Amino acid sequence: MKSVAELLGIKSDSPKSKLAAHLVSEDRSLIGELIRLRHQRGLKQHDVADLLGISQSAVAGFERLGGDPRLSTIRRYAMAVDARIVHIVRPAEAPEPLVMTANDAERIVKIYRDLQQRIGQSDPAPSPLPRVRSHVDPVPIDDWSNVS
Repeated sequence: MKSVAELLGIKSDSPKSKLAAHLVSEDRSLIGELIRLRHQRGLKQHDVADLLGISQSAVAGFERLGGDPRLSTIRRYAMAVDARIVHIVRPAEAPEPLVMTANDAERIVKIYRDLQQRIGQSDPAPSPLPRVRSHVDPVPIDDWSNVS
């Protein structure tokens, strides 16, 4: 059986095919992060359904892999689980930006403080890194202006 890419005449190793696979992966990651945040907040599917005024089965359909939810649905779900979504659009040929999560920042601060202790600084200087809000709200390393 031929893949969709083959039916459309797109070679599986072509830049367009790789871009398509990347975009699908990003979509799945977005939904997966929203689901993970729902779990972290202790919300059940029926809780989200009540907040959105829809059925629990509709929430289950949204969370099912392979779906293609509208942006407005994603936005409403994000509001229900108290999540912020950041959209970044750049040319496909642009390099991936480095992104630091709160977990990354905490590890770096720990390493920094450990190094300070090893070299004998008894009064460590304040951390050179800004505080990052949460691990579900990644902040591009080159833009710290929105970090509180």
